[in-house]
Amino acid sequence: MRRFLAIFLVVGLIGVGLFSASSLSANSLVGNLTARLTAAVALTPEQLIESLWSQVRILQAILAELLRVRGLAPGSVGSCRTITTQLVLGSRDTTTGGDVTRLQQVLRREALLNVAPTGYLGPLTYQGLLSFQKRYVLVGWPSTLAKLNMILCPTVSTVALTTGTSTGTGSVVSPAGGGGGGSTGSPAPTTPISSQPTTPITQPPNTPLPPPPPPTIPEIPDNLLAHLTDPDSGWTSFDQPASGHIIFVSQSGADTNNGLSAATAVKTIAKAKSLARNCTNGSPYWILFERGKVWSESFGDLKLSGCSSSQPLVVGSYGVSGNRPILAGLKANDPTPSVSNVALVGLKFTGPLAWRAPGSNILIEDSYFANGLGAIEALNGAISQLTIRRSIIVDAVVATGRAQGLFVRGVNGLTIEESVFDHNGWRAEGSLSANAAQENHNIYLRTDNNNVVVRRNIIARASSHGLQARAGGEITENLFIRNPIAVSFGFVLGNQETKAGGVTGAITDNIILEGTDMIATTPALPRGFGLELGNVRSATVSGNVIARDQSGGTGPLGIKLSGTNGLGVKNIDLTDNIIYEWRRPILINNSAGTVDNISINDNVLVSSRTGKQLVELERDFSSDQVDFTGNGYWLSGGDGWFKVATSTIALADWVDTSARQLDSSLVNLNRPTVPGGYSGLLNTLRGQNKDNWRDDLMPPDILDDIRNQLNDF
Repeated sequence: MRRFLAIFLVVGLIGVGLFSASSLSANSLVGNLTARLTAAVALTPEQLIESLWSQVRILQAILAELLRVRGLAPGSVGSCRTITTQLVLGSRDTTTGGDVTRLQQVLRREALLNVAPTGYLGPLTYQGLLSFQKRYVLVGWPSTLAKLNMILCPTVSTVALTTGTSTGTGSVVSPAGGGGGGSTGSPAPTTPISSQPTTPITQPPNTPLPPPPPPTIPEIPDNLLAHLTDPDSGWTSFDQPASGHIIFVSQSGADTNNGLSAATAVKTIAKAKSLARNCTNGSPYWILFERGKVWSESFGDLKLSGCSSSQPLVVGSYGVSGNRPILAGLKANDPTPSVSNVALVGLKFTGPLAWRAPGSNILIEDSYFANGLGAIEALNGAISQLTIRRSIIVDAVVATGRAQGLFVRGVNGLTIEESVFDHNGWRAEGSLSANAAQENHNIYLRTDNNNVVVRRNIIARASSHGLQARAGGEITENLFIRNPIAVSFGFVLGNQETKAGGVTGAITDNIILEGTDMIATTPALPRGFGLELGNVRSATVSGNVIARDQSGGTGPLGIKLSGTNGLGVKNIDLTDNIIYEWRRPILINNSAGTVDNISINDNVLVSSRTGKQLVELERDFSSDQVDFTGNGYWLSGGDGWFKVATSTIALADWVDTSARQLDSSLVNLNRPTVPGGYSGLLNTLRGQNKDNWRDDLMPPDILDDIRNQLNDF
């Protein structure tokens, strides 16, 4: 209490010194101070602080009056131009060399602003002015203005205009408020440049303190966020959120920081999540990790949402350059709250995602998943509009159990595009654990998904299936490399149900190369399947290339139509496909079930492999069931190119009366090739990212290159 009284007396004496030159009575001020001091003895510390603050306002009014009486009101002093208006955050000069410019000149002279004067009072200038107030222990705008003008025009210095020395140690109010004494204790409460008007001398004591200033938010250099905000072709660009809505996270940060700039980044994921909010005032929050840094902890549960699909909550990275920041994983599992309008961009995860929360509009882009992407399952409510694009999903493996590069169930509106899936579901050949299994796949999409699109991906070296599309959908312009089974469409084995009513969709313009056996099993399981269709209500299969199976067994097949799976196969248009150097190019399983309205037209079936026919059907059929028209055929050795039940049939006797016999010169075992060979290509693709994205190695460009090697068909 004694300290508060001493401060009160000092403030009173300052008031007396300043007031003696004015038209008001110094004696009356002393009397006023004495009366207030007497009353203050009975006050609590909080009440006394409020009373002292009211006296500061009174002194501000006195100072303004002194300046007016002595002719030192803002304006011109001789040939020197002073600042003439009260400046606030957002003030802008209307003429060249205006008040904001002069303010910035002072701040530069004081080494508190390191940019050239712009005439705009933005966050950087505002921060500099707060530092100026702190340096000179200035309270409120009148004393700040006087000090600024004294520096601009030294002739003004005939009157003491500050409340402390030029080396005072006081401080402005922190963003969270604060208070205390002067240079001998805690920083004195100060009023920022946007303070309330000065209080008349008749103001009663115990007036509440004014609200603290808003947090100081430095301007964010554009190049830190350019990879998120620039509208680069092929990438999603995002509108920068409102000021104060970006939380920066760095390993060199500290959780005592506010996280609102790269210089004041927080350190831990937990702290960053505590600062972020759901959509606020129409603007989302972003949580950005410094590029090139590693966090050993998982992101943990995500329970926040953005504003809309075009204004999502972004969990991403910041920095001019550098590798993706590394996190251990992320999950969104709880049934409440729903998690919607979220973008995971430019990150690397060493552990998979686990996403079961309901929500919509989820984007995963330019991210690397070093142990598979994980599972996204609508187990706690509906999930809709999930997009995975331009990401790298590789090496999913577990010591026991099942491992998928990506597992999705119950999503309405699923798009997977322009991504790389490689070597998921198994370890390298010769490993002692987690070898290939029939249940492990690069992409596993259950029957309860709807509106599925898989386009322009590279899907390679799966444990079993490259793509298991049990719900059907649009499968277009993908490159499949060395998968035991490249694509199953609608087809379901095991104890799970097929999709009710059959699936629909299209498999178009894909290239499937070098189907293999499941080589990491003991013994190897014979596979080498290109396309496998079952439980199909209607579908188009056109423009695909299926080339050069590498199976060592007797079971490879290019396209299999299964009439015994689910409702069978119906209404399939199989047109303009090339099946080249693949044993048993077409197999139709019609021994039971339903095979109906299948059109096989204008395809090319070429093989130098002996022992299997070009087309096999398990029993006789009618043209209403299967119709062959205008296809081109060539098979090495003998003339039994077709098989129905147990009978082999020569081309001359085949039902395709408009068939073309192709020439053996079309067989070239050195084609097609890919840049760098298959292993080299896939290793290069693992390095794809937004800073170094090679379109020439991705569909459609690489597909065009492969097709050009087969253009004589």
